[in-house]
Amino acid sequence: MGSDADPRKIVLTGASRGLGKAMAAGFIERGHMVYGCSRSDDAIGELRETWAAPHDFQQVDVADDAQVAG
Repeated sequence: MGSDADPRKIVLTGASRGLGKAMAAGFIERGHMVYGCSRSDDAIGELRETWAAPHDFQQVDVADDAQVAG
């Protein structure tokens, strides 16, 4: 996969495994900036080690309104 001409900022929930992680990898490989979240602190740590800045990954449970608003 090559880089896209117009890089985008991508927001993903469930970025730590399965389809979300695969999508993060694909978007990053294509030159996009990814902002992702997951409920697992350990998984977020692994994502941060794999893909450092300018990408950003945070621990957030999207089912919890207070965490999403914060």
